[in-house]
Amino acid sequence: MQIERINILFSQGRFEMAYKEVKELLSQEPQNDQAIRSLASVCIVLGKLEEAEQVAKDGLMRQPWNSYYFYLLSNLEIKRNKIQKALKYINEAIGLDSQMSNYFDLKARIYLYQQNYSEAEIAARQALELDSEDTDALNTLSKSLVGQGRGKEAGTVIDKALKTDPENWETHANYGFRNLEIGQTSKAIEHFRQALINDPTQAHAQQGMKLAMKARFPLYRWLLQFQLYMSKKGRNTNFLVMIGIVVMINLASKVGELLGGVGLIAMYTIVALLLAFTLSTWILDPTMTFVLYTRKNGRLSLDEGELKTAKFTQWNLIAGFVSVGSALLISELAWLNMLGIGFLGLVMSTNMWESQDQRVRNTARVFYVLASFLFSVGLVSKIVIGIDGTMFSYAGIICGVVYSWVGNSLFRN
Repeated sequence: MQIERINILFSQGRFEMAYKEVKELLSQEPQNDQAIRSLASVCIVLGKLEEAEQVAKDGLMRQPWNSYYFYLLSNLEIKRNKIQKALKYINEAIGLDSQMSNYFDLKARIYLYQQNYSEAEIAARQALELDSEDTDALNTLSKSLVGQGRGKEAGTVIDKALKTDPENWETHANYGFRNLEIGQTSKAIEHFRQALINDPTQAHAQQGMKLAMKARFPLYRWLLQFQLYMSKKGRNTNFLVMIGIVVMINLASKVGELLGGVGLIAMYTIVALLLAFTLSTWILDPTMTFVLYTRKNGRLSLDEGELKTAKFTQWNLIAGFVSVGSALLISELAWLNMLGIGFLGLVMSTNMWESQDQRVRNTARVFYVLASFLFSVGLVSKIVIGIDGTMFSYAGIICGVVYSWVGNSLFRN
C-alpha cells in the first residue's frame, strides 16, 4: 500500500521522496485524509511551512473535529518560533481529544522551550498517565526534572526510558548531554554515536556529538559544563550572573588600589581572569568549530553553516592577532579597533551563519556591519586622518553590548 511506503520513507528520513510519493497519492486520491496529514507532516519537516499550513487548515475546514490538524499546526508554529501560538493550538487539540499522550508530550516540550520546567513536568506526567511506556514523554519528563535541579529523579526516569526502548535515539542523546554536564566526554561520545546509529538524521544528536568532540579539549569542556548549567536557568539568572561578574571586577579593582603593591597585582590578576572567563564563554564555541575545521575528520562532521562559521572565524582571529600585534609594535591603541571587529565577529558568527531563523541571521549581520563600520571609522580617523576617533570606537562597543543584551536575548540560538 502506497501510504505504508510513505510512512517507511518518512521513518528513514527520506523526506523529499516521501513528499513526492504523497503528492502523487493525493493526485489520485485527493480526499485521502491519511495522505493529507502525511503531506502536512512532511512539509513541516522540509520547511515548506506555508504549504503545510494551507494543507492543515484545509483539513480543518473539512473536519473541524479532527484534533490532529491542531497538533500539526502546533508543530508548525514551533518551527516558526511562535511559541504562544503553538501552545494555543496544542491546547485546542487536547480540548478535542484528551486521550493522546503525544499531545501532552508536545505541550510539555513547548513548556521546556519556555524554561517553564514545572508546567513541563505536569504535562509530561499527564502523557505518561495515558501511556506509561511513552519514551518521548519519559525523555521530556527527565529534561523537566533536570531543569528543576532534580537530577537523581531525572536519572531514574531516563533509565526507565532506555529499558523501555534501548534503540531510542533521543534517550541516548539525553544520556550524552548528561555525561557532558559532568565532564565524562568519552561516555558522551559513545551515547551520541549510538543515537546517530539509531537515527542518523537527528540534528540534536549530531550537535551533541560535535560538542563532545570539542569537549576533548579541557578548557572547552569546563566552559561547556558551565554553559550547559546556565542554559537550564532563566534569562534573569543569566543577567544576574553577568552583573555579578561586573560587580566582582569593579570590587577587585577597588580592593587592589587600596592594598597597593603585591595586592594591586593580585587583584588585577583576578580581574584579568574574570574578564578572560567571561569573554571566552562568548567566543569559545566558534573558535572550537574552527579547530574542528582544521582537522580532517573534524571537518567532515561540520555542516554548511558550521563551515561558513569556521571560515568566518578564521578571518576574525587573524584580525584579532593583527590588531594586538600592531598595537604593541607601533604603540598605537587605535589598532585595537580591529580587535573589536574580530571579537564581535566571533560573538555573532554562530547566529550569522548557523541559525535556521532568518530573523536571527539578519539581526546578527546588521549589528556586525554597523559595529564594524564604527570601529573602522575609529581606526581610519586616527591612523589615516590623524584625529581622535575614540567616540566611534565607543559607539562600536555600545553596538556590541546592545546586540549581546537585546538581540542575543530575544533570538537565542
